[in-house]
Amino acid sequence: MYTRGRKSRQIPMSEKQSLEWDLVHKIMAGSATAEELQQWEMLTARQAEYADLLHLLKNVEAKQRDITSPFYATDAWEQFRTRLPRTATVAELPRHRKIFPLRKIAAVAAAIAILAGAALFLLRREQIPEHHNAARFVTYTVPGGEQKLVTLPDGSRIWINAGSVLKIPAQWNDDAPREIWLEGESFFDVQPDAARPFTVHTNQTTIEVLGTSFNVDAYDQAPVAVTVATGKVRFSAANGRSVTLVQNQLAEMTRSGELRSGPADASVYSIWREGVLRFHDEPLPEVFRTLERRFNVKVKTKGNAGTGLYCTATFARGESLENILESFRHIYGLKITRNSEEIIIQSK
Repeated sequence: MYTRGRKSRQIPMSEKQSLEWDLVHKIMAGSATAEELQQWEMLTARQAEYADLLHLLKNVEAKQRDITSPFYATDAWEQFRTRLPRTATVAELPRHRKIFPLRKIAAVAAAIAILAGAALFLLRREQIPEHHNAARFVTYTVPGGEQKLVTLPDGSRIWINAGSVLKIPAQWNDDAPREIWLEGESFFDVQPDAARPFTVHTNQTTIEVLGTSFNVDAYDQAPVAVTVATGKVRFSAANGRSVTLVQNQLAEMTRSGELRSGPADASVYSIWREGVLRFHDEPLPEVFRTLERRFNVKVKTKGNAGTGLYCTATFARGESLENILESFRHIYGLKITRNSEEIIIQSK
């Protein structure tokens, strides 16, 4: 590497490749220092040296390396897939193909990712929050119509609902705080660790736990709601107000900043993980937004269609969108039409 003001030495190719692979390994494993991240950026800017690294990866020398850490090996392929452009596709291997060892699969995934464009796979800088802008994050983006289960290195599990974005630090160290940033809805099953509290950041709120399971609903344009299934959490608003919640309690911060809490059946608020849609006295416009996320469609209302109407209903897993809309048509007297781009709802 060239450093201004210093005389660079010529590094033998074998040593150079080893150094470059170690750099890639550290970045993907989340253990790279700030200086090493800068080295990677300098490398990608210099085509000749970058080509050498690509040649190394084409030969999959990685299979001889130790890349079997749980966080790296289990998430390598998923990280690649989630960073592909929306227009890209990833072919699934036929099930009758030979099964390769996990370390080789992770190595091939890393090679494919970088050969397809290193920026698609490597961890990127995020600006959330501003005082953490030097940190790097792994971002899970779940599109409409899908859900995702993520297992953290400490064993904590997160179910991410459709239309949600979850960010976790790339460097998940034993001595670092456990912090998560959420836009959307997720259910958390947190492993206890008194020395490392688990914190979930949403827009204008913070949820702190030691070991518990709870649901967070923090979609845009809706109140932030937390429901506790087990254990205890502390729900804090940006204005300084806070409330401690235990099992089967719910707290909600309204758009005006008001913090309200009370009893609730926690199982109702997390049943979405089972594919069930359940609404209890839910404003119909909010129901439409839920349908948008669940079925990955665009719902457009005309006039005041749905305003002042509320929904209490349960739709089983696998219930089609057409059947749900048909029930709304009869119950609420709505006119519902659908074209190739959107669903249009209006009053009759």
